[in-house]
Amino acid sequence: MSTLILFGLLLAAAAYIAAPIIRKRPDGVMLANPNHAIHDLESQKENLLAAIQELEFDYRSGKLSSEDFEHLNADYRKKAISVIQKIKRLDQKAADDIELQIKKYRELHSQ
Repeated sequence: MSTLILFGLLLAAAAYIAAPIIRKRPDGVMLANPNHAIHDLESQKENLLAAIQELEFDYRSGKLSSEDFEHLNADYRKKAISVIQKIKRLDQKAADDIELQIKKYRELHSQ
């Protein structure tokens, strides 16, 4: 019996917490949610840039041959550029979405 009561309380708490996320605003304007993909890409970018720095250090300290360094450096830089371009596209999309939401909000509230 106490398990059933505990389950009911947990369900009620989950519903209370989820309500603002699920509920739509009455004026139809949806607020932008943070894009988790950007955070993941930023993390990838930082990891790649750190790998490039470490690679350069290893090359300067003689741990890598010129051939290995050139190959790995080009590969890491290509990946870093790709990630940075993805971040820029997502940032631009987010900015465009915000502008659209502002426009909708102003149209609804200018009447």
